[in-house]
Amino acid sequence: MIQSENYQPNVSGFIVKADGNAEFNDGIFRGTLDVNRGIFRGELDVGSLSILNSTPIGIILNYPIGTTAQTIYDAVRQSGIFDVTGTYGGANASRIELIYKYNITNNYPYVDVTYTTEIYITTNTRQLIARTIRVGRTNVTNNAYSESTTNPITTSAALNVQLSTPSKILKLINLPTTQPTEPNVVWRNGNNLMIS
Repeated sequence: MIQSENYQPNVSGFIVKADGNAEFNDGIFRGTLDVNRGIFRGELDVGSLSILNSTPIGIILNYPIGTTAQTIYDAVRQSGIFDVTGTYGGANASRIELIYKYNITNNYPYVDVTYTTEIYITTNTRQLIARTIRVGRTNVTNNAYSESTTNPITTSAALNVQLSTPSKILKLINLPTTQPTEPNVVWRNGNNLMIS
């Protein structure tokens, strides 16, 4: 076993044990580091890939009475069931569910597309708090388009919740901004990720 005079586990110095285990503070490897597995408790930076040791702030939804389902859905921009912390009408909320669906009906010469957005909140029970139903009608003979909203349900109480986001932040940085000639390379086209 080799160790420095100031070695204190997880504090200072270094140690190299006979069984092959070792502890150092920092290290520079000029060649290849070949490992079977690893645990990274801080930040990991490998060129264009950066995994940050921080949890992103969840989406915060603060809306007054009378808010439409479409307004709430547009803030999250994805369907699903999300754990939340906060309140709806003063009652503690545990989940919010966002549903977006559409249905196409062909009634020649009209084609109707019905878009339904629904928001459910779970306090003591699951309850529908907002619904927006939009119908877009196209006349296929002259391409005339009209849209209407039917029987909207808006929030009857204030919504103040934050969506949980337990994942870590994953960043791809310094990506090429022109399409590489080599296949299967990730590159950035404006705000979009592309694969060559």
